[in-house]
Amino acid sequence: KMAKRYNFPVIPITIRSYNSLLFYFFSMFSEELRDICVFYELINKKGQLFKMTMGPPIDLEPYTNDQIDALTPQLQAYVERGNYERSFIPVF
Repeated sequence: KMAKRYNFPVIPITIRSYNSLLFYFFSMFSEELRDICVFYELINKKGQLFKMTMGPPIDLEPYTNDQIDALTPQLQAYVERGNYERSFIPVF
């Protein structure tokens, strides 16, 4: 909704990297423990490579706020797949 309010497109970005085993261990038991580890995971990547893929901008102007609420999980799934060769096609 913020992108629509300020008339900005949504730019899907997927970042691929690996986290520590501790992070994956915590994520099996608790989102809270996993989230505590996120900061450490961000700072321990010195010297490591990661892959970042950007997709085409998605204009939200033609959609209402209710439609954007329905689009949010679809956009999340689109970004998690990271296959930007296929265009984002919303399903209502």
